[in-house]
Order: sequence, then C-alpha cells, then structure tokens
Amino acid sequence: MRIKLRHFILGLLLMLFGGSAAIGQSIMRKNPYLIYPGKDSTMTVLWQLKQTALSRIEWGTDTTYSLGNGQTTEYGNDHQHKFTLTKLQPSAKYYYRVIVNRDTAKGSFRAAPGPNATQIKFFAYGDTRTYPAEHDKVAKKILSIYRDDPDFQTMIIASGDYTSNGEYESDWDGQFFNPSYKNIQALLATLPYQGCIGNHEGSGVLYKKYFPYPYVSRRYWSFDYGPAHFTVIDQYTSYSTG
Repeated sequence: MRIKLRHFILGLLLMLFGGSAAIGQSIMRKNPYLIYPGKDSTMTVLWQLKQTALSRIEWGTDTTYSLGNGQTTEYGNDHQHKFTLTKLQPSAKYYYRVIVNRDTAKGSFRAAPGPNATQIKFFAYGDTRTYPAEHDKVAKKILSIYRDDPDFQTMIIASGDYTSNGEYESDWDGQFFNPSYKNIQALLATLPYQGCIGNHEGSGVLYKKYFPYPYVSRRYWSFDYGPAHFTVIDQYTSYSTG
C-alpha cells in the first residue's frame, strides 16, 4: 500500500511540475539571449529548453512587463524558441521575461538608435573559446561599464571563435551558454550579440543554429545600427564569380 501511495504522489508531482523534468531542475538548456535583426524597431529573444514545452514571453518599459506578451512553440528539432519584439521606440529601454512552467528568466535591452542619431557606442571582442572563466571576467567588466553609463547598453560585435570546437554541442553548452558563468549569461540577456563565424566554428552548422541572423548568403549579412552600417563577411566562403 505504501509503495502504491508513493507512486501516486510521484506521478502527481510530475504532472504538476512539468512532465519529465526533474523536480527542482530548470527546464532551460540555454537561457534567453539576444540578436538584433537590423531594424531599430525590433529585437529577437532566443532560448532553448531541455524538452518540449510552451513558453510565454512578456515585455514592457519597466518590470511590470505590461506592454505586450506572446506564446511560442519550439522550432527546429532541438527545443529552440525565439520571439521578435516589434514596434520598439529607438533607444528606449525594455525589460522582458520568459516563463516556462515554473521557470522565469529575465533580461533587458535598449532598442537601436534611429538613423538620425549623431553617435553610437558599442563593445567589440572575440576569441572567447576554451577559457570561459576568462570570458566571464570580460563579461563582468562590460556589465559594470554599461551599468555606470546606460548609453553603453547597446550591442556586442563578436569576431568569432566562440568555443574550442563549434562542431560539438557540448562546447556550446559548456563554454558559451553555461549557466554557471553568471556574467556571460547576464551579458547575453542584455546586449544583442552580433557576430561573424571564426575558424573554430568549423562548418558553421551549430553556429547558424544558435545565431540565425538574416543571412544573405552562407554566413554573410549586414545591418544598420543608428547612422552606421555594419557588414559581416564570412572569410571562409569563396566570393569569386564564375
């Protein structure tokens, strides 16, 4: 009788707290991160789960998140989610949160400045592979800079080589999106990561999986940010004609 009762209670708890996810364990595999699609009125939030589940995103100009909300279902075949916020006001700050079952992940960003802006600020760095603890220190410094100067909460231009071997999911999980490195995760949740492919990304299959920029061809693309135009060129692709 006791065994049957235990099984009943366990089954009830699984129903209440999210199917096959272990009780007390986050369903998030990759916490929310940002990419800027190239229009000053938009921003894309992406995240990945450990299993199939509906997600809800809410956003606003403060932490009441009262401006809008939406629900997402996964795309692809690996429990990925994304949502593009639209009708944003240039340079305005927005707050968002992603809710999945009992998990909530929060972030913020500033919309891109309009084309009439007279100056822009941004961060640029790269080669974060192999040593995530060092990357976490860099992320901590960037966070402190934009917290002291809110005009620096803009974007990151990344020069590639995100992980030791970009062909391995384990490297993306362990080095770049590892939740143990709190500063990196806070950085990704508050600054859009605008990058190019490096040689350590290999074929680029996983790179394009996690950074689905609006590519023109291969890994080539460009975008406007305020009065500036940025062009991202894939140096590992031949652009010769004929």
